[in-house]
Amino acid sequence: MSHNPEFNIWQSVIETIHPDIDKLTEIMSNGLKVLPELTRRGRGWQIQLVEVWGTAEDSLTFKTSQVDTHVIWATEQLESWPKVRRTSWDMWQFSSKQDAEKFITLYNIVWPQ
Repeated sequence: MSHNPEFNIWQSVIETIHPDIDKLTEIMSNGLKVLPELTRRGRGWQIQLVEVWGTAEDSLTFKTSQVDTHVIWATEQLESWPKVRRTSWDMWQFSSKQDAEKFITLYNIVWPQ
């Protein structure tokens, strides 16, 4: 907290306009994460790469160019995996949960959070 009176005035103005400014500042300082999200889909399992700002309960989701790098990497990795098919730009369908979890492990080694 600054003792500068001008800073305190502006801080008060910003807090009045946006009461959650401290929470937003914390989210921005923690930065962006691109996480693999695993869900059950029919008989298979789906992984989607999701950009998350902040924690899971208060996340703000945006689409930035950083996810492109992760999607390109995942696409290159999964091209040769049997029984895996790409279902959209950032999603892949796995026939087994074990294979999906293997990919998540590999992803977390290459892209530690």
